[in-house]
Amino acid sequence: MSNQINDPFENSTNDGNLLNREDFAADLMVLDTASGGTRFVNYLIDSIGIWLFQTYGLGYLIENFFLNNFIDDFNVNTYTYAVTGIFFLSAFLYYALFEIIFEKTPGKFLTKTRVVNLQGGKAEMGDILLRSLIRYIPFEPFSFLGESAIGWHDKWSKTRVVRD
Repeated sequence: MSNQINDPFENSTNDGNLLNREDFAADLMVLDTASGGTRFVNYLIDSIGIWLFQTYGLGYLIENFFLNNFIDDFNVNTYTYAVTGIFFLSAFLYYALFEIIFEKTPGKFLTKTRVVNLQGGKAEMGDILLRSLIRYIPFEPFSFLGESAIGWHDKWSKTRVVRD
């Protein structure tokens, strides 16, 4: 009889169903994660913030830069595609820049929450960019409404929203 203990993380059989060390460790860590209600308030506040930025900031830019300088070069379809692209990019940048620089968006400032990595430290820029990109997956906003309030953009980017 062997006195050795098998490591459940060791993949000596190349079996892809073994545990992942990072996910296992994250499940054991106790982070003071934000509740589903707090996450919903963050979403509402940030949606209003994005809308204000797009309506007033980008609206001004589009009206004064694009329309005054390029109106002869743009047809309606090109203008529509350009504006749609700018609006999508602005939402991505809103989340990415706020979370990279401040670790929180305006919604998180108001609810006293912030984005962290699985160990509770500052999330890496790549994780925040991935997190911001995942938000464009259809139905993603509903993914955090479960019991754990951990959405796809949290889980797949290996980040969490915690209380300050």
